[in-house]
Amino acid sequence: MKIALVKDSLRYFINRHPKFKNKTMIFLNAFPRLKEKLRKANQNKSSTEKSTPYVTKLTQLSPQANSLYADLQKAIALEKENN
Repeated sequence: MKIALVKDSLRYFINRHPKFKNKTMIFLNAFPRLKEKLRKANQNKSSTEKSTPYVTKLTQLSPQANSLYADLQKAIALEKENN
């Protein structure tokens, strides 16, 4: 779980800093298999979700976000019941 969080955080950082990404890609030219593996991992993750950090605990949310989250959970539950 922690490794996935670190990987997602790194992916978010790299995608938000194109200069760092370019320098990293140049460095990875010396390691083509690692470069390809990282590229594929990023493609797989990027295709299903945009690179945004996520909150790991609900206590990190603001009160307004907590109420929105609760409403969302209720709507999801209702949708599951209807289907």
